[in-house]
Amino acid sequence: MLTRYISITLLYFFSSYGYAFDFNDVLNNFGEDTGRINPLARIEKYQSAIRNLSQYPLLNPVIIDRVDRKKATKLFYNSSIKRFYNNDQDKLTGYEFLLRQLNLLPHDISIKDYLENNYFDRVSGLYVAEIKKIILVHGASYTNQSKAILHELLHVAQDEKVDLIRLFQSFKTIDQQLSLLSVVEGQAELLELIYRITQSNQLNNINTVLQTFFNKYIKFLESSPPLNNLSDLESFPSQHGLVFTTRQYLESATAFENMFQQIPLSTEQVLHPLKFLSNEVPLKTYTSKEKLSDLLDDTKQLYSTTLGEFFIQLTLNHSLKKHPQANKQASEGWGGDSISVFQHNLGVFLIWDSLWDSIKDAKEFSAQFQKLVQNNNLPKKFGQITAKDNKFYLNRVKNRIIILSGNIPNSFLKPIARYTGL
Repeated sequence: MLTRYISITLLYFFSSYGYAFDFNDVLNNFGEDTGRINPLARIEKYQSAIRNLSQYPLLNPVIIDRVDRKKATKLFYNSSIKRFYNNDQDKLTGYEFLLRQLNLLPHDISIKDYLENNYFDRVSGLYVAEIKKIILVHGASYTNQSKAILHELLHVAQDEKVDLIRLFQSFKTIDQQLSLLSVVEGQAELLELIYRITQSNQLNNINTVLQTFFNKYIKFLESSPPLNNLSDLESFPSQHGLVFTTRQYLESATAFENMFQQIPLSTEQVLHPLKFLSNEVPLKTYTSKEKLSDLLDDTKQLYSTTLGEFFIQLTLNHSLKKHPQANKQASEGWGGDSISVFQHNLGVFLIWDSLWDSIKDAKEFSAQFQKLVQNNNLPKKFGQITAKDNKFYLNRVKNRIIILSGNIPNSFLKPIARYTGL
């Protein structure tokens, strides 16, 4: 859980509107001059604020280390590999292959290098649940380190209450993990905002300020450039998680403490509140009674996940930057998906099985995906599309779409069709 702040964005956002109270003051005010005071001297104050505002007890001593940016990157990378891939090199290889096939990760860079180049230049601190430590980054200003402490202390409090590592282990897919992170990060962003409101003498006016913020922030997100890069996976939980948790908080006085009792099941539920309230669960894709390794010799599965509505939208946005509205519409019809990466003696390939709410929704996604691979003349049955050095095959049957990508000899198509039930 990293501390990258929406504060700069929100400062610009709030300064564009007139209010009876000063939102710049709300967003900047930590009750002291954070630019000159050592952030470590503020821990007890922030702990007390968290207890008062959230009712999280924060029982255990808090351990804080200061490290350089390189070591912070290594700590984050190692904890992420353990948390999301259980230190399984096959899974990490499969994940990197998936990202490259979707054009999200350059072929000449590893996911580790990508994190170093695109994440940590703006990070002031993080909480590493695996070692129960808050890490502050050397070189970050006192002000940003103070903000990091408050934000990461809330993660410490969450960890005490719900055991974040256990939760991460039970949310296994990309879509599930982003949904969980939307609560984890959204709640921390919300508490930080409430704290700033209280420090700006708006203690008796919290809900009014939050409601104003909520209405304007949604409009701000709608008018902002769409998320379209792999690094934006971190922005989704902060931005849309803040909207999700603020909505819950405004609807129920006890919602803040109860958010982990009903975590959204998908990014679709995070993005569409009615689907969360109605508990619309993702559709289950076809499960073969046979293993692909029984149909294709020397084949093993490296990685399997669900992408979900947001990741699909981000993927389309990345390659089709001039068509954000069409990308949004194409991804909103998502019903469920599963994507698996396999390795055989000739190379690596993936099978992506997706279900859509209607035939119309499936056709809209198919049309955008065709643009993504720069070919608009797909046959109805398995047919080859050439996109740079990759091979893609696409087949749509009613509201179901199968996409194959990678090193796939023609002799593999019949066994794969049997495996996918087509």
